Amino acid sequence: MKKLCVTTIPVLAGFMYTLLLLPVQAADFARLIKESALVFQLPRTFTEIEIDPQVSFPYEKAIYSAQYQVEVRYALRPLKRIRVDYEDPHGAAPQPNHLFSMMFTALLGELSRGGDTPYREFPQQQAKSLFHADWAALALLDVDPEFSSRYPYCFLLAIHKNNVADAYLFILFQDYNNIKPLLPKLYASIRFQ
Repeated sequence: MKKLCVTTIPVLAGFMYTLLLLPVQAADFARLIKESALVFQLPRTFTEIEIDPQVSFPYEKAIYSAQYQVEVRYALRPLKRIRVDYEDPHGAAPQPNHLFSMMFTALLGELSRGGDTPYREFPQQQAKSLFHADWAALALLDVDPEFSSRYPYCFLLAIHKNNVADAYLFILFQDYNNIKPLLPKLYASIRFQ
């Protein structure tokens, strides 16, 4: 029997976001892509690398480019696998479909080294045209060493499709000028169908 990987992140006071996933193998990533109604395309010059199971936020796939000195991690969260723990007995627990913005903000706090973390939400029409998503946001953060001890910076792209899934793309790097021309290709590596 496979052991479950449980991810629990505090979203707001009284809310806990819990995701139950089996440890992910290559075939399981393909299954998660299908379950999340996503399309994944491996960018040129990238190869798959081992997942670090000890990091502070689990992810299901990692790729690396020696040419650009960049690592990219993908975390997929099908909404039907999410359970929301809610401590207020007088109110209704929020639906997983309504947590994407709060989860994104919580992730920024969890994975950054504190301080100001700039981010922007894409206009809805742009989120739809670029990612076939109902919502998308992008942030730049200083990375907590518990998530990556090798790379000090990260672009976090979050995309959400109503009633389907959330997906997170972590672009870990050391030198922005080195990866700048690569960013559009990395953003395009994952999108909803």
